[in-house]
Amino acid sequence: NEQAYIDERIEIKTGAKDYESLGNRTTSAAWAYGPRNWLDADECGVCGGKQKMKTVQISGVDFPVSQFCLGCAYLGSREPEKLAFEIMDYYYEKGGRFLNTAHEYSDGASERTVGKWIKDRGVRGEMIVTSKGGEDHRVPGALAMHREDLLEDVDESLMRAGFDYFDFYLLHVDDVTVPVEEVVSTMEEIRKSGK
Repeated sequence: NEQAYIDERIEIKTGAKDYESLGNRTTSAAWAYGPRNWLDADECGVCGGKQKMKTVQISGVDFPVSQFCLGCAYLGSREPEKLAFEIMDYYYEKGGRFLNTAHEYSDGASERTVGKWIKDRGVRGEMIVTSKGGEDHRVPGALAMHREDLLEDVDESLMRAGFDYFDFYLLHVDDVTVPVEEVVSTMEEIRKSGK
């Protein structure tokens, strides 16, 4: 049975007997167990068991977008590619169409994994993908909010994912040492370039 299989994977990865006993030991194992609970539970506010996932219409997007955005921070790093693909497949099957990644996540492994899954499944036109920039992944805790940093981040992120554009490109952090005018004008430059 599927639940026993998931519990077995959690025990192998963490030593925990089930999801409830995980505590704060690891968020990665929760991915292996949690999405099925969140997306299948009859009382789930996101999709209510057998119902289709609830959607919203976002201005400028030609199709309804799932309310539940799948955070992909550990996909491709803590979660190996096979499991990451299983998670995204399950999310997609339940009606999920909104993925969130970032330049900073696992030195690019998240963006590469999301991009590879989308290409492999042929679903780029059906998915909203958000990425974020503004942190220097080479130096823990370092910010990278100047124009040249943000332009480098978005280009590197697009290359990793294998995309020409992101549906949304956000700032992951705030840096009060960079003039807001520089940040806003750079983000507008990125938008106008179609990235």
